[in-house]
Amino acid sequence: MKDRHYERPLSDLVSAHLRASGPAFHGITYERLRGERTVRLSLPRPFMPFADGAPTPSGKVEFYSETLARQGLPPLPTTFPSGRARTIRRSPSATPSAVTCRRTASS
Repeated sequence: MKDRHYERPLSDLVSAHLRASGPAFHGITYERLRGERTVRLSLPRPFMPFADGAPTPSGKVEFYSETLARQGLPPLPTTFPSGRARTIRRSPSATPSAVTCRRTASS
């Protein structure tokens, strides 16, 4: 059975994702991304996401994360050689700080 979701045009998929992505994406459209190439998220200035505490067990920003260590991930901020970063599992709740629309060979 084919997944008909991926038969939709890229512009429709991106537009649907942006509409469902919450208030930080307000005013960001596929057309705007194509035209401007990069768009700042709709976040307050200054953006202070941890003013009332971080989403960690201690409530503080943690440089060493026991939670990540228990998941078998690097517990400290880490850099990776080019290409290696794509193999690291990402948190589904991670939020990007910028959205870009890069032209690829197929677009």
